[in-house]
Amino acid sequence: CGVQVKDRGFPRIYDNQIHHNKGNANLESHSRGRPKVSRNKIFSSQKNGVLVHKKGRGVFKNNAISESTLAGLEIATEGLPTMHNNDINSGATAGIFAHDRARGRLSALKIEGNATCGIIVASDAWTKFGACQVYMNAKQGVMVMAKGNGYFSGCEVRGNGREGMYCCSGTGPIFTANEVTENALSGIMVGQPRKPENVGPEEAQRRAQEA
Repeated sequence: CGVQVKDRGFPRIYDNQIHHNKGNANLESHSRGRPKVSRNKIFSSQKNGVLVHKKGRGVFKNNAISESTLAGLEIATEGLPTMHNNDINSGATAGIFAHDRARGRLSALKIEGNATCGIIVASDAWTKFGACQVYMNAKQGVMVMAKGNGYFSGCEVRGNGREGMYCCSGTGPIFTANEVTENALSGIMVGQPRKPENVGPEEAQRRAQEA
């Protein structure tokens, strides 16, 4: 990794360029790590741009996360980030992938131009998204996969290559006060079947790419 924070570490990480690093992510927080991360350019990761998992935390503000090989932001296994006013764009898969009991509060994010979905929520994730802009992603703006949940409030989902919001069977997201417009297919599609198989995060992102 470019930066790995764990074991309750709480560094302040400001005004850096973090890029072209091997490992799970350019920046990783786990085991109750809680960095404060602001005004960084995080790009060209070998896997994820930012990974928050295994009860990792952190506050992320005003960062640009781009050109990730996997998700720009992955949240998993009770990761609990707080993110505000970050730009997540131009990734090779999804902008954000939240799964396996992911939590977190994500607000005022700009998620655009990713090669699959803007946001994927799966497998008991209950991440909260507020006032996010989800624009011009190649497939769905938001995909809620089998057993996924999530809370979406005041988001603008516009101009995506397939549905604005696509919810598989057996999902329970909450949508309130969003604007979903100018997407290539349905604004919101609910109840499409997809088997709730247990697969790894890389396989889940691959399947989303094929959807």
